[in-house]
Amino acid sequence: MKADRIRLFFVVVILIVALAGIFWPNKSEAFLDSSINLFFQNIRLGLDIRGGTRLDYRVVVPNDIERSADEIANEVVVVVRQRLDAANYTEAVVSKISGGEDSRIRVEIPGVDDPTIAERLVGKKGQLYFGEILEQQTGIEMPDKRIGIKYANAVWVPSKDKTASNERTWYLVNPFVTVGSQKLYLGGSEIKNAKASVDSQKGGFKIDMEFTSKGTELFGKITAAFVDQQLPIVLDDVVLVAPQVMSAIRSSSAEISGRFTAQEAMELAALIKSGNLPADLQKLEERTLGPTLGRDIITVSLIAGMFGLLIVLVYMVVFYGLCGLIADLSLVYNTIIILGAMALGKFILTLPGIGGIILTFGTAIDGNIIIIERIKEEIRSGKTILNAITAGYSKSFSAIFDANITSILAGVVLYYLGTGTIKGFATTLIIGILGSMFATLVVSRVLTDMFSSKLHFRMHKEVAKAGDMK
Repeated sequence: MKADRIRLFFVVVILIVALAGIFWPNKSEAFLDSSINLFFQNIRLGLDIRGGTRLDYRVVVPNDIERSADEIANEVVVVVRQRLDAANYTEAVVSKISGGEDSRIRVEIPGVDDPTIAERLVGKKGQLYFGEILEQQTGIEMPDKRIGIKYANAVWVPSKDKTASNERTWYLVNPFVTVGSQKLYLGGSEIKNAKASVDSQKGGFKIDMEFTSKGTELFGKITAAFVDQQLPIVLDDVVLVAPQVMSAIRSSSAEISGRFTAQEAMELAALIKSGNLPADLQKLEERTLGPTLGRDIITVSLIAGMFGLLIVLVYMVVFYGLCGLIADLSLVYNTIIILGAMALGKFILTLPGIGGIILTFGTAIDGNIIIIERIKEEIRSGKTILNAITAGYSKSFSAIFDANITSILAGVVLYYLGTGTIKGFATTLIIGILGSMFATLVVSRVLTDMFSSKLHFRMHKEVAKAGDMK
């Protein structure tokens, strides 16, 4: 009885969370018909469904680089692809549209209507360094550049945030930090890894960084010399944060905290982690795209998918009666879990992703059929309905678990080795299979126990009929 209550508790809680993710009010513009959009209003849709932003760039190769323009352009495509993947734009398409001295790349990002958001990830070189504050002022405009003319290499850079009166703190920063008689430069190339994480102490999100061996040594020397002083972290001529150094930090890890939002933290981490672009990007064109598939085609495709699902639901009821109805309810529950996970995880849904969801419907129904047939076998052996249910789920677990784990492993390989739409397919496949396992082994178990008294007569009748036929 205690196990039944625990299962029921998790079923209810997960259902409430998933429904909240799907139906929580969202001010985003509806793309699909109003009746269908209700289920997709909080899910990020791909280029083929909703449209997005397209940016065309010319790759400007520096004169001091001896490698070919084509080779540099290929590297730019890889770096931009890494940035977008790290910022959770896994469905974005990055391609080289021309080669030679006039190499160009095209970036298409689904679900982004504001081109400036895309430019923050694509066009910036992501130059980050730890500087030394020489002077600072507060105001709306940049201070007179002549104020810092006596300082070599020093530049005025603003703080990231503005005050209520639209003012910023301006810092006169020297990228070369003075430590004794040395001038040390600690830049983004000495950062091995960067990722966003929850800031449990200050709230919001932070960026965790890991330095190379050289970066660890430089960071230790700089922090030792600047105890009780501010050490600004500058990214693309903007001071992200100017924290006070409390003590020397000689470990290989550090963090940038500043109560970032999740999206800000992911974008900054992506810029820092992917490093500087090997060439400059000159923007040639920006365009907001409509869906690559028509609105009518998408709506009809979704309706066709729902109609196919309805056929499966009817089939299960016709052939398995009450057990089929239980399997149908667990399948609907699994669909809600998938949509809720897509909404809460801010994953991008495309038609290949929808294909991954439909593929998981088969695994969910297959698992329920295995359990139903196993329960019938236990009844044939003379067990009561409750013991048959317990034995049926227990003995079916290994077969269902093994089959689903192998599919999940395939999805993981697709996700880490694939790009673009392949990652989108893998994402929905993994979420769907995990959801189908929970729905098959837990949700259907709760419903089966709940209707065990009605199942008693039906199951024994079916088993007896099968015995007479033999």
